[in-house]
Amino acid sequence: MELNETLKVLACTRPDGVRETYPEYDVHYHRMQQVAFVVAKQLMSMPQGTLANFDGCNYLGVAPYAGKLEVVVIQDSDGKSIDGEVSEEFSWHYLGPVPFEDLDMGGEEEIDEFSALMEKWLESPKFHQLVPADKLDLESKAAEEWAIAYAAEREREKLGKA
Repeated sequence: MELNETLKVLACTRPDGVRETYPEYDVHYHRMQQVAFVVAKQLMSMPQGTLANFDGCNYLGVAPYAGKLEVVVIQDSDGKSIDGEVSEEFSWHYLGPVPFEDLDMGGEEEIDEFSALMEKWLESPKFHQLVPADKLDLESKAAEEWAIAYAAEREREKLGKA
C-alpha cells in the first residue's frame, strides 16, 4: 500500500456545516506534513503498530484508509492511554485529506513546534510498539466505516429535502 502524500489545507467544519479554511497557516501546515511523510516512510519499514514516539505524549503512525496509508498524529495527554482503551486522554487525527476529518493544530507557532519535534526525532528516533499491534488499523477501519455511513446518511437527508 502506498503512502498518501497529498497535502491537506488547514480547515475545520463548523456545527452549521460551514467549512472554514486558514490559508495564512498552510505554508506551516504543508511543511509539517512534509516532515511527517519522512517520518512515516521510516515507520512503513517497521513492524505493524510501530509509532514514532516524539516525547511520550505525541506520536505519529500510519494506518490504512480508503486503500492508501495515511499519516496519523496521536496525542496521549496522560502518557498512559496509548496502550489502553481509547479515552478522552487519547486522540488521533489523520494528516491527509480524509472526509469529515478536521485537525486543529493551533496557529503557526504550534504547527512549527510540532514540525520541530518531528525534526528532532529524525536526529535520534525513538519508537513505541502499540499493543495490540493492529490497534491503529482497527481504529482507522472504524473511522472509515463511520465516514461512509455518515456520507450516506447526509445524502439520504438531502434527497429527503429535495
